[in-house]
Amino acid sequence: MRKSSKDIRTYASVHGIWLWRVAERVGLSDYRLSRLMRRELSPDFKAKLFEAIDQLAIEDLGNV
Repeated sequence: MRKSSKDIRTYASVHGIWLWRVAERVGLSDYRLSRLMRRELSPDFKAKLFEAIDQLAIEDLGNV
């Protein structure tokens, strides 16, 4: 079975970011984001998630 939105999952994983933190950053519950990611996301929403992951990764680097 192919997971939808695998690019988001992989990108977050590579950057060491948990999806619940991404959900929180974009104003969703972890449950809601997980449900949305069961299907392919719109390009605009994906861009928002990628941006959130980048922001969280930068913040984490500053806390090291």
